Amino acid sequence: MTTPTMEWVVSVSYGELILKGKNRGSFIAAVKRHLHHALKGIPVKEELEQFGKLFYVVDEADVERTIAACRRVFGLLYVTPSLRVPCEADAIRNACHFLVQRKLDAHSNKNSVDPLTFKAKVKRSNKAFPLTSPEMARQVGDWMLSDFSTLSVDVHHPELVLSVEIRDDAFVSVDRYSGQGGLPAGSGGRGLLLLSGGIDSPVAGYEMARRGLALGAVHFHSYPFTSERAQEKATRLMEQLERSVGPMRLYRINLVKIYTAIARNCNKKNTTVLSRRMMMRIADRLSERFGYDAMITGESLGQVASQTIQGIHVVNNAAFRPILRPLIAMDKTQIISMARDLGTYDISIEPFDDCCSLFAPDHPNTRPTLGQIAHDEEKLDIDALVEEAMDTLEMIDDKGRVRE
Repeated sequence: MTTPTMEWVVSVSYGELILKGKNRGSFIAAVKRHLHHALKGIPVKEELEQFGKLFYVVDEADVERTIAACRRVFGLLYVTPSLRVPCEADAIRNACHFLVQRKLDAHSNKNSVDPLTFKAKVKRSNKAFPLTSPEMARQVGDWMLSDFSTLSVDVHHPELVLSVEIRDDAFVSVDRYSGQGGLPAGSGGRGLLLLSGGIDSPVAGYEMARRGLALGAVHFHSYPFTSERAQEKATRLMEQLERSVGPMRLYRINLVKIYTAIARNCNKKNTTVLSRRMMMRIADRLSERFGYDAMITGESLGQVASQTIQGIHVVNNAAFRPILRPLIAMDKTQIISMARDLGTYDISIEPFDDCCSLFAPDHPNTRPTLGQIAHDEEKLDIDALVEEAMDTLEMIDDKGRVRE
């Protein structure tokens, strides 16, 4: 830094957690645990907590990766790089000058001849500071207009917002980045994601993790009718998802015998709904065995057999635990955009068949009733088929180890 009195810090602002009343402490404690995990490998020189906000003191060279790590943590509204200085006029002015000069240099490098518009914004949490927030904002604005002839004021649509927070120390910033929002992972229980090889299910898992669920995933396959590469694809989807939601465990289940039994004994047009109900029964068993509170799917309301309102009702009837469908009202363009941001889209579109598409009937029943499906299921030994499927269970942990 240019002077020994300025230090780089990265601060995090809580989102809706501050509204949680008596539970606020446990939510914030969970966020702190996830932040400590996210910041492993980054040399944090000091951790501060002032007036309900967290600050991490780091070297300037580590600011960008500290920001990136914090932005991956659920429960945070903003992540802000700042300069920390004493609550003294000269120190605050020097920090403001330093950051604005950098912004002006970047502005001029774009070959822009127009003045840079700015606004000074001050928040005084420390009421012992002699100036009020509006008084200090006017002071900061006067300083910058005096220091830089290429600045002009625009309080409504500024290109640059120069922020000063007066706490035990003063924190000066010109950048602020959006966080993930939501609730800290694991604060809302545990959910088992039905992870296909498609675009939708990783996005559904992410959305529920953002609302506080810790995730596991189950992938149903039909090897040897589907390839081992299709299973590897599901594992890579999980690994990419882990970068945003934290460590997961993947359960792999073979459905060949279930599909064979359905094909031999049941009305072909009901294959999709019948197989989906079997998946829910198995997911329910896995949830009971490994401690998950709900199942999660990537279904949205549509015209696919298991995604019409009638199909959803019939599938729900097979499960004891709730089935969460966070994408239920989204259209495909929204989901694809989210998958791109999540980094799962390119993996999802790799051309390996999953078991659902491989055995899907040409003309599925889009308006199934419980009576129709119950009539078909009377021809199946459901308990035996579920047990046989459970016997194929493989577990892959977040370190890639396979356990049967």
